[in-house]
Amino acid sequence: MYKENDKFKFANFYCDPLSLIAEKERQGKLSTFTNEDMHSLYEYALTKNYKAGVKDVYCVNNDMIDLSILAVKYNLNIKNIVRAENIFKIPSSFLVGNNLIVELKNIEEYNDSFLSDVMSFCAKLNLPILIEFGRDLNSLGKLSSRYNKEPEKVLEDFGFLDKKCFLLGCNYLDKDAISLFDSYDIEYIFTPLADGEKGRGFLNFKLFENKVCHIGTESVQNIDLIKEIDFLRLETNNLLCRNNLIDETKYFKLLQQSIEDNMGLSYNGNSFNEKIDLKLENFQKLEENVLNLLAQKG
Repeated sequence: MYKENDKFKFANFYCDPLSLIAEKERQGKLSTFTNEDMHSLYEYALTKNYKAGVKDVYCVNNDMIDLSILAVKYNLNIKNIVRAENIFKIPSSFLVGNNLIVELKNIEEYNDSFLSDVMSFCAKLNLPILIEFGRDLNSLGKLSSRYNKEPEKVLEDFGFLDKKCFLLGCNYLDKDAISLFDSYDIEYIFTPLADGEKGRGFLNFKLFENKVCHIGTESVQNIDLIKEIDFLRLETNNLLCRNNLIDETKYFKLLQQSIEDNMGLSYNGNSFNEKIDLKLENFQKLEENVLNLLAQKG
């Protein structure tokens, strides 16, 4: 077991091991991957998190691969995020230990019957829900037009807010939506660099600075949670046209690590330039194998 990351308590609240493959190409490509190939992709994602000082990984795992051995090997706490359309295929082992989260992505595209079924399933098994919400403006517009009401009211009316609920994205939430969410057990997940890469929109952290918030990378390729919060800081500064409206320590809270911990991250004017890169035996070989695998699959 690798224990070097015991001194870190970073949490990556949204990481997709298949982000190395463009989403529009996955269905065709993945059919050519063996179980061993898939296991290598997931192991590579976990090692990238380990090297970045991550201790808790919220891992998108729609392939429902048993990651327990890798969790022990790399001394990680892993929660599996499984898309809602796969819930009736979830193995019983995933339902043990409170390590499963059900994800609703593109909620505006599901029919009402399916959404009700998902809600009933999660309520019966007491499972938390992760909803991609307000990540881009187009999805909110579709949801509002379909139900002729504010998007946040749609979530409320379906009962999703009555459960433990994570909202992923949140780039376009206004004060009224956040005020409604304040009445429920809501936690927010931001993926600043991935959103910036895909042009989804800027997030104003000032609206969330006193909420329960987390950082995710989505991407596997360049996991750097300090860079994520620094980018969030800069885009918020730009939106507010001010650079001193939010105490920098509030950004460090997104790392899930106390800034008082003696690891050199107390804010001193340049701590956002810290780079975590833990050593890991045989990592280079694993990376080469994965990159060769992706090249072979075209």
